[in-house]
Amino acid sequence: MKTDFDEEKMIRDYIKDRDVSLMMADPLSDYIHSILRIILSLPSDEMSVSRTIVIASKHSIEYEWLPLINSDPSLVNLSFTAALGRTVRKIRSFSSSKKMILVNDESLEWIRNVHISNSDLLILSELSRYRHYRSERYQHVKYVCRHVGKIVAFTTQPLPHCLSELWDEVFLLDAGKRLGNTKSAFLDRYFYINKIWTDGHLKIYSEPKPGAKEAIGRALKGICRNMPVYPESKKTIYKNIYVDLSSSELSWYRIIEKQLSVRIEPDSTISSANDYDSVGKLLQLSGGAVYGDDGKAVVFHNHKIASLRGILDRLPEQNVLIVYGYKHELERLKTAFPGARALQNHNDMREWNEGSIHIGLINASMAGSSGDLSGGGNIIIWFSLIWSLKLYTKTNLRIAGDHDVLVMHVIANNTIDLSVLNTLNDRKSENDDLKRKIKLGEANA
Repeated sequence: MKTDFDEEKMIRDYIKDRDVSLMMADPLSDYIHSILRIILSLPSDEMSVSRTIVIASKHSIEYEWLPLINSDPSLVNLSFTAALGRTVRKIRSFSSSKKMILVNDESLEWIRNVHISNSDLLILSELSRYRHYRSERYQHVKYVCRHVGKIVAFTTQPLPHCLSELWDEVFLLDAGKRLGNTKSAFLDRYFYINKIWTDGHLKIYSEPKPGAKEAIGRALKGICRNMPVYPESKKTIYKNIYVDLSSSELSWYRIIEKQLSVRIEPDSTISSANDYDSVGKLLQLSGGAVYGDDGKAVVFHNHKIASLRGILDRLPEQNVLIVYGYKHELERLKTAFPGARALQNHNDMREWNEGSIHIGLINASMAGSSGDLSGGGNIIIWFSLIWSLKLYTKTNLRIAGDHDVLVMHVIANNTIDLSVLNTLNDRKSENDDLKRKIKLGEANA
Protein backbone atom coordinates (compact mmCIF):
# COMPACT_ATOMS: atom_id res chain seq x y z
CA MET A 1 0.00 0.00 0.00
CA LYS A 2 1.33 3.39 -1.01
CA THR A 3 1.26 6.26 1.48
CA ASP A 4 0.72 10.00 1.27
CA PHE A 5 4.46 10.36 1.81
CA ASP A 6 5.16 8.22 -1.26
CA GLU A 7 2.85 10.35 -3.38
CA GLU A 8 4.35 13.61 -2.12
CA LYS A 9 7.87 12.33 -2.71
CA MET A 10 6.89 11.39 -6.26
CA ILE A 11 5.53 14.89 -6.91
CA ARG A 12 8.58 16.53 -5.32
CA ASP A 13 11.06 14.41 -7.26
CA TYR A 14 9.24 15.01 -10.53
CA ILE A 15 9.02 18.80 -10.30
CA LYS A 16 12.42 19.35 -8.72
CA ASP A 17 14.41 19.13 -11.96
CA ARG A 18 11.78 20.67 -14.27
CA ASP A 19 10.88 24.27 -14.92
CA VAL A 20 7.43 23.13 -16.04
CA SER A 21 5.39 20.21 -14.69
CA LEU A 22 1.86 19.19 -15.57
CA MET A 23 0.35 16.74 -13.08
CA MET A 24 -2.79 14.93 -14.22
CA ALA A 25 -4.66 14.10 -11.03
CA ASP A 26 -7.60 11.79 -10.65
CA PRO A 27 -10.53 13.57 -8.97
CA LEU A 28 -10.02 11.17 -6.04
CA SER A 29 -6.47 12.38 -5.54
CA ASP A 30 -6.00 14.77 -2.62
CA TYR A 31 -3.41 16.73 -4.58
CA ILE A 32 -4.13 20.03 -2.81
CA HIS A 33 -3.25 18.50 0.54
CA SER A 34 -0.12 16.95 -0.93
CA ILE A 35 1.11 20.17 -2.52
CA LEU A 36 0.49 22.13 0.70
CA ARG A 37 2.76 19.77 2.63
CA ILE A 38 5.37 20.04 -0.13
CA ILE A 39 5.23 23.84 0.03
CA LEU A 40 5.78 23.65 3.78
CA SER A 41 8.93 21.58 3.24
CA LEU A 42 10.35 23.66 0.36
CA PRO A 43 13.05 25.49 2.38
CA SER A 44 14.85 22.18 2.96
CA ASP A 45 14.56 21.13 -0.69
CA GLU A 46 16.80 21.92 -3.64
CA MET A 47 14.26 23.81 -5.73
CA SER A 48 15.64 27.33 -5.14
CA VAL A 49 12.13 28.63 -4.48
CA SER A 50 11.64 31.60 -2.17
CA ARG A 51 7.88 32.05 -2.56
CA THR A 52 4.91 30.13 -3.93
CA ILE A 53 2.05 31.77 -5.82
CA VAL A 54 -1.13 29.68 -6.06
CA ILE A 55 -3.69 30.72 -8.69
CA ALA A 56 -7.10 29.11 -8.34
CA SER A 57 -10.77 30.01 -8.47
CA LYS A 58 -12.19 32.01 -5.56
CA HIS A 59 -14.47 29.08 -4.77
CA SER A 60 -11.55 26.65 -4.66
CA ILE A 61 -9.52 28.94 -2.40
CA GLU A 62 -12.39 29.48 0.03
CA TYR A 63 -13.74 25.91 0.10
CA GLU A 64 -10.68 23.75 -0.59
CA TRP A 65 -7.33 25.47 0.04
CA LEU A 66 -8.15 27.58 3.11
CA PRO A 67 -10.22 24.90 4.96
CA LEU A 68 -7.37 22.40 4.50
CA ILE A 69 -4.76 24.87 5.77
CA ASN A 70 -6.86 25.82 8.79
CA SER A 71 -7.91 22.29 9.75
CA ASP A 72 -4.67 20.30 9.40
CA PRO A 73 -2.36 20.56 12.44
CA SER A 74 0.61 19.53 10.26
CA LEU A 75 0.21 22.80 8.31
CA VAL A 76 0.18 25.08 11.35
CA ASN A 77 3.62 26.48 10.44
CA LEU A 78 2.69 27.26 6.84
CA SER A 79 3.28 30.96 6.17
CA PHE A 80 0.52 32.15 3.82
CA THR A 81 -1.83 34.95 2.87
CA ALA A 82 -4.90 35.06 0.64
CA ALA A 83 -5.00 37.83 -1.98
CA LEU A 84 -8.77 38.25 -1.82
CA GLY A 85 -10.99 41.29 -1.45
CA ARG A 86 -10.12 44.82 -2.56
CA THR A 87 -7.42 45.41 -5.19
CA VAL A 88 -5.19 47.37 -2.81
CA ARG A 89 -5.25 44.46 -0.38
CA LYS A 90 -4.36 42.00 -3.12
CA ILE A 91 -1.38 44.10 -4.23
CA ARG A 92 -0.24 44.58 -0.62
CA SER A 93 -0.19 40.80 -0.06
CA PHE A 94 2.68 40.51 -2.55
CA SER A 95 4.87 42.82 -0.47
CA SER A 96 4.42 40.66 2.63
CA SER A 97 6.97 38.15 3.84
CA LYS A 98 4.55 35.22 3.51
CA LYS A 99 5.92 32.13 1.76
CA MET A 100 2.66 31.35 -0.04
CA ILE A 101 0.14 33.69 -1.66
CA LEU A 102 -3.30 32.42 -2.72
CA VAL A 103 -4.68 34.38 -5.67
CA ASN A 104 -8.14 34.02 -7.17
CA ASP A 105 -8.22 34.13 -10.95
CA GLU A 106 -11.62 35.75 -11.52
CA SER A 107 -10.10 39.26 -11.66
CA LEU A 108 -6.38 39.48 -12.28
CA GLU A 109 -5.94 42.84 -13.99
CA TRP A 110 -3.96 44.10 -10.97
CA ILE A 111 -1.34 41.32 -11.16
CA ARG A 112 0.94 43.35 -13.47
CA ASN A 113 1.43 45.89 -10.69
CA VAL A 114 3.25 43.45 -8.40
CA HIS A 115 6.78 42.12 -8.48
CA ILE A 116 7.17 38.52 -9.67
CA SER A 117 10.62 36.96 -10.01
CA ASN A 118 12.29 33.80 -11.27
CA SER A 119 12.64 32.62 -7.67
CA ASP A 120 8.85 32.26 -7.46
CA LEU A 121 7.05 28.95 -7.90
CA LEU A 122 3.65 29.19 -9.59
CA ILE A 123 0.97 26.59 -8.90
CA LEU A 124 -2.06 26.50 -11.19
CA SER A 125 -4.73 24.62 -9.31
CA GLU A 126 -6.85 23.60 -12.32
CA LEU A 127 -5.22 24.14 -15.70
CA SER A 128 -8.40 23.45 -17.67
CA ARG A 129 -9.79 26.80 -16.47
CA TYR A 130 -7.39 28.49 -18.92
CA ARG A 131 -8.40 27.19 -22.32
CA HIS A 132 -9.32 30.40 -24.18
CA TYR A 133 -6.04 32.05 -25.15
CA ARG A 134 -7.73 35.26 -26.32
CA SER A 135 -9.49 35.84 -22.98
CA GLU A 136 -8.36 38.51 -20.54
CA ARG A 137 -7.90 36.00 -17.72
CA TYR A 138 -5.68 33.83 -19.91
CA GLN A 139 -3.45 36.80 -20.75
CA HIS A 140 -3.01 37.75 -17.09
CA VAL A 141 -2.12 34.17 -16.09
CA LYS A 142 0.27 33.97 -19.05
CA TYR A 143 2.01 37.11 -17.78
CA VAL A 144 2.65 35.40 -14.44
CA CYS A 145 3.81 32.21 -16.16
CA ARG A 146 6.41 34.11 -18.19
CA HIS A 147 7.94 35.80 -15.11
CA VAL A 148 8.18 32.97 -12.55
CA GLY A 149 11.05 30.51 -12.40
CA LYS A 150 9.04 27.30 -12.02
CA ILE A 151 5.47 26.24 -12.88
CA VAL A 152 3.50 23.29 -11.52
CA ALA A 153 0.04 22.87 -13.02
CA PHE A 154 -2.56 20.39 -11.83
CA THR A 155 -5.63 19.23 -13.68
CA THR A 156 -8.27 16.58 -13.13
CA GLN A 157 -9.71 17.19 -16.59
CA PRO A 158 -7.12 18.19 -19.23
CA LEU A 159 -9.75 18.13 -21.99
CA PRO A 160 -12.89 19.99 -20.88
CA HIS A 161 -14.40 19.69 -24.35
CA CYS A 162 -12.08 18.19 -26.96
CA LEU A 163 -8.47 17.40 -27.80
CA SER A 164 -8.07 20.50 -29.98
CA GLU A 165 -8.34 22.71 -26.85
CA LEU A 166 -5.18 21.25 -25.33
CA TRP A 167 -2.93 23.71 -27.13
CA ASP A 168 -4.22 26.65 -25.08
CA GLU A 169 -3.34 24.99 -21.79
CA VAL A 170 0.10 23.73 -22.81
CA PHE A 171 1.08 27.01 -24.52
CA LEU A 172 0.40 28.76 -21.23
CA LEU A 173 3.08 26.58 -19.62
CA ASP A 174 5.84 26.29 -22.25
CA ALA A 175 5.23 29.14 -24.76
CA GLY A 176 4.80 26.72 -27.66
CA LYS A 177 7.86 24.47 -27.25
CA ARG A 178 5.88 21.23 -27.45
CA LEU A 179 2.68 21.83 -29.40
CA GLY A 180 3.65 24.78 -31.60
CA ASN A 181 3.83 28.55 -31.42
CA THR A 182 0.31 29.16 -32.74
CA LYS A 183 -2.99 27.36 -32.35
CA SER A 184 -3.59 27.38 -36.10
CA ALA A 185 -0.28 25.56 -36.66
CA PHE A 186 -1.27 23.02 -33.98
CA LEU A 187 -4.66 22.43 -35.59
CA ASP A 188 -3.17 22.15 -39.08
CA ARG A 189 -0.62 19.60 -37.91
CA TYR A 190 -2.86 17.31 -35.87
CA PHE A 191 -6.47 17.80 -37.05
CA TYR A 192 -8.80 17.79 -40.01
CA ILE A 193 -10.71 21.08 -39.95
CA ASN A 194 -14.27 21.48 -41.25
CA LYS A 195 -15.62 25.03 -41.15
CA ILE A 196 -19.41 25.19 -41.26
CA TRP A 197 -21.70 28.23 -41.22
CA THR A 198 -24.72 27.57 -38.97
CA ASP A 199 -27.37 30.22 -38.33
CA GLY A 200 -24.88 32.93 -39.24
CA HIS A 201 -22.15 31.59 -36.92
CA LEU A 202 -18.93 29.85 -37.93
CA LYS A 203 -18.49 26.54 -36.13
CA ILE A 204 -15.32 24.46 -36.48
CA TYR A 205 -15.47 20.69 -36.04
CA SER A 206 -12.00 19.22 -35.51
CA GLU A 207 -11.27 15.55 -36.10
CA PRO A 208 -7.82 14.22 -35.08
CA LYS A 209 -5.67 12.89 -37.90
CA PRO A 210 -4.44 9.27 -37.69
CA GLY A 211 -1.74 8.98 -35.03
CA ALA A 212 -2.38 12.51 -33.71
CA LYS A 213 -3.27 11.41 -30.18
CA GLU A 214 -0.11 9.31 -29.89
CA ALA A 215 2.04 12.15 -31.28
CA ILE A 216 0.56 14.65 -28.82
CA GLY A 217 1.16 12.20 -25.97
CA ARG A 218 4.83 11.88 -26.99
CA ALA A 219 5.18 15.67 -27.21
CA LEU A 220 3.93 16.05 -23.64
CA LYS A 221 6.04 13.24 -22.20
CA GLY A 222 8.75 15.51 -20.81
CA ILE A 223 6.45 17.66 -18.67
CA CYS A 224 3.36 15.57 -18.04
CA ARG A 225 2.74 12.87 -15.48
CA ASN A 226 -0.26 11.01 -14.11
CA MET A 227 -0.62 11.15 -10.36
CA PRO A 228 -1.38 7.87 -8.54
CA VAL A 229 -4.58 7.36 -6.60
CA TYR A 230 -4.47 5.76 -3.12
CA PRO A 231 -6.53 3.93 -2.13
CA GLU A 232 -8.13 2.61 -5.27
CA SER A 233 -11.75 3.65 -5.69
CA LYS A 234 -14.62 1.21 -5.50
CA LYS A 235 -16.76 0.32 -8.48
CA THR A 236 -19.15 2.91 -9.93
CA ILE A 237 -22.27 1.60 -11.65
CA TYR A 238 -24.09 3.87 -14.11
CA LYS A 239 -27.75 3.46 -15.02
CA ASN A 240 -29.94 5.59 -17.30
CA ILE A 241 -33.66 5.93 -16.64
CA TYR A 242 -35.50 7.23 -19.71
CA VAL A 243 -38.82 9.06 -19.73
CA ASP A 244 -40.91 9.98 -22.78
CA LEU A 245 -42.67 13.25 -23.45
CA SER A 246 -46.13 13.05 -24.97
CA SER A 247 -46.47 13.89 -28.65
CA SER A 248 -47.96 17.31 -27.84
CA GLU A 249 -45.24 18.05 -25.27
CA LEU A 250 -42.52 17.04 -27.72
CA SER A 251 -44.09 19.24 -30.40
CA TRP A 252 -44.01 22.22 -28.03
CA TYR A 253 -40.41 21.38 -27.14
CA ARG A 254 -39.44 21.42 -30.84
CA ILE A 255 -41.23 24.74 -31.38
CA ILE A 256 -39.39 26.33 -28.45
CA GLU A 257 -36.12 24.77 -29.56
CA LYS A 258 -36.57 26.30 -33.01
CA GLN A 259 -37.45 29.71 -31.53
CA LEU A 260 -34.28 29.59 -29.42
CA SER A 261 -32.27 28.74 -32.57
CA VAL A 262 -30.15 26.17 -30.78
CA ARG A 263 -29.71 22.46 -31.15
CA ILE A 264 -26.52 21.39 -29.41
CA GLU A 265 -24.85 18.31 -30.83
CA PRO A 266 -22.46 16.17 -28.73
CA ASP A 267 -19.29 17.52 -30.38
CA SER A 268 -20.25 21.20 -30.55
CA THR A 269 -19.21 24.09 -28.32
CA ILE A 270 -21.35 26.66 -26.53
CA SER A 271 -19.66 29.94 -27.30
CA SER A 272 -22.00 32.82 -26.48
CA ALA A 273 -24.17 34.10 -23.65
CA ASN A 274 -27.24 33.59 -25.83
CA ASP A 275 -26.27 29.96 -26.39
CA TYR A 276 -25.90 29.40 -22.64
CA ASP A 277 -29.28 31.01 -21.96
CA SER A 278 -30.98 28.98 -24.69
CA VAL A 279 -29.39 25.73 -23.58
CA GLY A 280 -30.41 26.50 -19.99
CA LYS A 281 -34.03 26.90 -21.06
CA LEU A 282 -33.96 23.60 -22.95
CA LEU A 283 -32.45 21.83 -19.93
CA GLN A 284 -35.22 23.27 -17.77
CA LEU A 285 -37.86 22.12 -20.25
CA SER A 286 -36.46 18.60 -20.28
CA GLY A 287 -36.70 18.63 -16.48
CA GLY A 288 -40.34 19.67 -16.58
CA ALA A 289 -40.51 23.41 -15.85
CA VAL A 290 -38.99 26.66 -17.09
CA TYR A 291 -38.69 30.24 -15.90
CA GLY A 292 -40.97 32.62 -17.83
CA ASP A 293 -40.24 36.24 -18.69
CA ASP A 294 -41.79 37.29 -15.37
CA GLY A 295 -39.31 35.15 -13.42
CA LYS A 296 -41.95 32.62 -12.38
CA ALA A 297 -41.64 28.92 -13.19
CA VAL A 298 -44.12 27.38 -15.62
CA VAL A 299 -44.63 23.62 -15.31
CA PHE A 300 -44.25 21.82 -18.64
CA HIS A 301 -44.46 18.16 -17.61
CA ASN A 302 -44.02 15.88 -14.58
CA HIS A 303 -42.52 12.78 -16.19
CA LYS A 304 -39.20 13.02 -14.33
CA ILE A 305 -40.98 13.51 -11.00
CA ALA A 306 -43.11 10.42 -11.68
CA SER A 307 -40.02 8.42 -12.65
CA LEU A 308 -38.25 9.50 -9.45
CA ARG A 309 -41.24 8.41 -7.40
CA GLY A 310 -41.06 4.96 -8.95
CA ILE A 311 -37.30 4.72 -8.31
CA LEU A 312 -37.65 5.73 -4.66
CA ASP A 313 -40.52 3.29 -4.16
CA ARG A 314 -38.16 0.50 -5.24
CA LEU A 315 -35.50 1.72 -2.76
CA PRO A 316 -37.49 2.11 0.48
CA GLU A 317 -34.56 1.38 2.79
CA GLN A 318 -31.88 3.31 0.87
CA ASN A 319 -30.76 6.89 1.37
CA VAL A 320 -30.64 8.71 -1.97
CA LEU A 321 -28.95 11.95 -3.05
CA ILE A 322 -30.78 13.80 -5.86
CA VAL A 323 -28.97 16.46 -7.91
CA TYR A 324 -31.08 19.33 -9.23
CA GLY A 325 -30.12 22.29 -11.39
CA TYR A 326 -32.59 25.12 -10.77
CA LYS A 327 -34.41 26.61 -7.79
CA HIS A 328 -37.81 25.75 -9.26
CA GLU A 329 -36.67 22.12 -9.51
CA LEU A 330 -35.83 22.17 -5.80
CA GLU A 331 -39.32 23.49 -4.98
CA ARG A 332 -40.99 20.87 -7.18
CA LEU A 333 -38.92 18.08 -5.61
CA LYS A 334 -39.73 19.25 -2.08
CA THR A 335 -43.43 19.36 -2.96
CA ALA A 336 -43.35 15.90 -4.55
CA PHE A 337 -41.30 14.40 -1.69
CA PRO A 338 -42.22 16.23 1.56
CA GLY A 339 -39.59 14.39 3.57
CA ALA A 340 -36.73 15.45 1.27
CA ARG A 341 -34.04 17.74 2.70
CA ALA A 342 -31.93 20.26 0.79
CA LEU A 343 -28.21 20.03 1.62
CA GLN A 344 -27.21 23.69 1.75
CA ASN A 345 -24.79 24.03 4.67
CA HIS A 346 -22.34 22.07 6.82
CA ASN A 347 -25.07 21.07 9.30
CA ASP A 348 -27.21 19.56 6.52
CA MET A 349 -24.21 17.63 5.19
CA ARG A 350 -23.30 16.41 8.67
CA GLU A 351 -26.82 15.04 9.17
CA TRP A 352 -26.67 13.40 5.74
CA ASN A 353 -23.40 11.69 6.67
CA GLU A 354 -24.97 10.53 9.94
CA GLY A 355 -27.67 8.76 7.90
CA SER A 356 -30.58 10.78 9.28
CA ILE A 357 -31.66 12.16 5.87
CA HIS A 358 -33.46 9.68 3.62
CA ILE A 359 -33.74 11.89 0.52
CA GLY A 360 -31.06 14.54 0.10
CA LEU A 361 -31.36 17.32 -2.48
CA ILE A 362 -28.21 19.10 -3.67
CA ASN A 363 -27.63 21.75 -6.32
CA ALA A 364 -25.41 20.79 -9.24
CA SER A 365 -23.34 23.97 -9.03
CA MET A 366 -22.27 23.31 -5.41
CA ALA A 367 -22.33 19.53 -5.46
CA GLY A 368 -18.74 19.32 -6.70
CA SER A 369 -17.36 21.32 -3.78
CA SER A 370 -14.95 19.73 -1.35
CA GLY A 371 -16.48 17.69 1.44
CA ASP A 372 -17.20 14.03 1.96
CA LEU A 373 -20.80 12.82 1.58
CA SER A 374 -20.03 9.09 1.57
CA GLY A 375 -21.48 8.46 5.03
CA GLY A 376 -25.11 9.03 4.11
CA GLY A 377 -25.58 6.64 1.22
CA ASN A 378 -24.19 5.30 -2.03
CA ILE A 379 -26.92 6.19 -4.54
CA ILE A 380 -26.96 9.46 -6.48
CA ILE A 381 -29.66 10.42 -8.99
CA TRP A 382 -29.19 13.22 -11.52
CA PHE A 383 -32.56 14.92 -12.02
CA SER A 384 -30.75 17.54 -14.15
CA LEU A 385 -27.44 16.95 -15.91
CA ILE A 386 -24.67 19.54 -16.30
CA TRP A 387 -22.11 20.14 -19.07
CA SER A 388 -19.09 20.30 -16.76
CA LEU A 389 -17.35 16.91 -16.60
CA LYS A 390 -15.26 18.14 -13.68
CA LEU A 391 -18.27 19.05 -11.52
CA TYR A 392 -20.14 15.93 -12.62
CA THR A 393 -17.23 13.66 -11.68
CA LYS A 394 -16.48 15.39 -8.36
CA THR A 395 -20.15 15.24 -7.40
CA ASN A 396 -20.31 11.49 -7.97
CA LEU A 397 -17.05 10.99 -6.08
CA ARG A 398 -18.35 12.83 -3.01
CA ILE A 399 -20.43 9.78 -2.11
CA ALA A 400 -17.69 7.29 -3.06
CA GLY A 401 -16.35 5.86 0.19
CA ASP A 402 -15.65 2.23 1.03
CA HIS A 403 -18.61 1.03 -1.01
CA ASP A 404 -19.72 0.73 -4.61
CA VAL A 405 -21.66 3.70 -5.97
CA LEU A 406 -24.81 3.69 -8.10
CA VAL A 407 -25.11 6.75 -10.35
CA MET A 408 -28.49 7.15 -12.05
CA HIS A 409 -29.49 9.68 -14.74
CA VAL A 410 -33.13 10.53 -15.37
CA ILE A 411 -33.16 11.36 -19.09
CA ALA A 412 -35.99 12.86 -21.12
CA ASN A 413 -35.92 11.16 -24.53
CA ASN A 414 -35.56 13.29 -27.68
CA THR A 415 -34.40 16.32 -25.70
CA ILE A 416 -31.12 18.06 -24.95
CA ASP A 417 -30.62 15.60 -22.07
CA LEU A 418 -29.27 13.04 -24.54
CA SER A 419 -26.74 15.51 -25.96
CA VAL A 420 -25.50 16.41 -22.49
CA LEU A 421 -25.13 12.75 -21.50
CA ASN A 422 -23.30 11.92 -24.74
CA THR A 423 -21.04 14.94 -24.30
CA LEU A 424 -20.08 13.90 -20.75
CA ASN A 425 -19.30 10.36 -21.95
CA ASP A 426 -17.25 11.64 -24.91
CA ARG A 427 -15.26 14.07 -22.75
CA LYS A 428 -14.54 11.35 -20.21
CA SER A 429 -13.34 9.00 -22.96
CA GLU A 430 -11.09 11.71 -24.44
CA ASN A 431 -9.55 12.50 -21.04
CA ASP A 432 -9.03 8.83 -20.19
CA ASP A 433 -7.47 8.25 -23.60
CA LEU A 434 -5.03 11.15 -23.18
CA LYS A 435 -4.01 9.92 -19.73
CA ARG A 436 -3.37 6.45 -21.19
CA LYS A 437 -1.15 8.02 -23.87
CA ILE A 438 0.79 9.91 -21.18
CA LYS A 439 1.12 6.77 -19.09
CA LEU A 440 2.44 4.87 -22.12
CA GLY A 441 4.98 7.63 -22.64
CA GLU A 442 6.07 7.34 -19.00
CA ALA A 443 6.54 3.59 -19.36
CA ASN A 444 8.66 4.01 -22.47
CA ALA A 445 10.72 6.91 -21.08
